[in-house]
Amino acid sequence: MAPDHFCLVVAIWEFMAGMSLLFRRHEFLRWLEKLIQDVPKARILVSAWLAIGALAVKENPYPAADALGVLSLLAWVVMIKCALGVLWTPGLMGLAFRMLKKAPLALGGLGLLVSGGLFYVYRLL
Repeated sequence: MAPDHFCLVVAIWEFMAGMSLLFRRHEFLRWLEKLIQDVPKARILVSAWLAIGALAVKENPYPAADALGVLSLLAWVVMIKCALGVLWTPGLMGLAFRMLKKAPLALGGLGLLVSGGLFYVYRLL
């Protein structure tokens, strides 16, 4: 997967999550809780992200101080986190859910800032 495509996919995901946390927090948390209880569906979602990260790492495996290198580092983080998530789906998803449940509303804003930064990097590529 080309680095710009990876950047766009992550930016869209972050935008959706950030908007959901800001404006539909309870519905988003309810959806996440329901997903956690359905381990096969959760494992499929995590596996899809593992594949996206692996495809991005395959295309650009070397982290560096430039935009492509930062995207490579992000792809490595996504891949490693999702590999752990496939092996330990209920535990990792439960941990994420507990953290999101206690997180302040500003976390949604942070997600939107990250999304905006990734959209900017996408335009630069």
